[in-house]
Amino acid sequence: MASALLQGKANVHPDLIWYTLEQLNVLYGNKTKEERESIVLATRKEERNYKKRRNDWLAEENKKFDISESTLAFRSFAERYFVQSPLDTAVIVLPLESSISPDSNLMNYFHILYLRRDSLLRYDSSQNYRLLCEKVQDSIMSNYEALYSMLEGDSHKDNEHVIEELMSRWYIYEHADHRVPSQSTYHAAYQIVQRIISQEYSSNRNSGFTATLGYCFGNSLKLVEYELPVVYTEYSSYSAQSGRFPKPTATVRPSIKQIVASVGYKFPTGSSMGPFSYINLQLMASISLSGQDISNSSNDATSNTLGGLNVSQTSASHQDISIHSANCFVARVGTPLLMINKSLFLEATINTGLLSLSTSGSYSHSMNRTEAYWAGEILSPYYYTHTIATASGSGNLDLPNQYFVLYPTLELVGKISPNVQIRSIAGYVYFALLTEFSL
Repeated sequence: MASALLQGKANVHPDLIWYTLEQLNVLYGNKTKEERESIVLATRKEERNYKKRRNDWLAEENKKFDISESTLAFRSFAERYFVQSPLDTAVIVLPLESSISPDSNLMNYFHILYLRRDSLLRYDSSQNYRLLCEKVQDSIMSNYEALYSMLEGDSHKDNEHVIEELMSRWYIYEHADHRVPSQSTYHAAYQIVQRIISQEYSSNRNSGFTATLGYCFGNSLKLVEYELPVVYTEYSSYSAQSGRFPKPTATVRPSIKQIVASVGYKFPTGSSMGPFSYINLQLMASISLSGQDISNSSNDATSNTLGGLNVSQTSASHQDISIHSANCFVARVGTPLLMINKSLFLEATINTGLLSLSTSGSYSHSMNRTEAYWAGEILSPYYYTHTIATASGSGNLDLPNQYFVLYPTLELVGKISPNVQIRSIAGYVYFALLTEFSL
């Protein structure tokens, strides 16, 4: 608990480590009530003072960031780093008899421990820790300068965490002008933030050649409709007949598992990430892993009255279809609709191309139409029924094997490393999971 308390105070300013330790020493030591109140109030006052100084510094850096035209496209991505801390508005008055006098050398020692995360450094009261503290701060600024120079060119390394660290070390840059020589080439904090943000959220990060490989859990791109050849015969009847019989049809929608591969190129359309920030062009091939056997059966019966005659029709149909392979070749055009964060996008894609099926099948179909009428009554009432039309057919099916396809998909794209993404493709007839590599 004490460790978390110290960490929280140090994140405001390392000088608060001394105040917090002194407060713990007074609270749990043999001290008077006045002494305890004094250190508590002094700690609150110093914490508020440092938060106000940090807010003032953030406001100044934010103002400089805003007037830089080169960062207008990236402004929204940087806003959260300039959020100011709420201040304690209570009036804090230290007791007149308060005799708290901070040990500045010990404060600088704690400052060094915090910045270097060096628990092995032992305190030596004869050592001037102010000079050493300034050297540590200069070293940190030099590291940020090295990063600034590295980011002058395109970089796909994730450096956004550096901004969090830099903004938590605001005090290093607050009075840097008083410590760093005027001829130094050190950049201001807002300039480092500006360069990191413009790199992290550059649309160039989502550009270039890509290759994908994955698995399609179900390709149901085409609803195939086909006719069943039958022989139709009519017989004499009292009821009117059309003289023709509509050919029976059947439908089948294959659902095939496939290996999917594609190559493509992403063109940036703007300077920063966001909706419509790039166009993704791809050529994709989906190759079936196995076939599919489909059986369809149907039995229908209808009945109606025509001119006092009861006309009934029954039919039975059965088809066995074998899909030996289903390969699809499409061109794809996509663009992001929604940027969830810099590593997660929702893309909308239009797919168009050719579906090639290798199939075989057989069928059987029969239909029988009858009419019935009242034949009088001798011993009991009865109907006279006879067949007025039949249709039948069986054999092998000759199915088309190539189809044009056009369909939309929504795709969730998540980046797991600078050069590797996971792409989930979902559509009403297609679902696949792919790994995408930036080349």
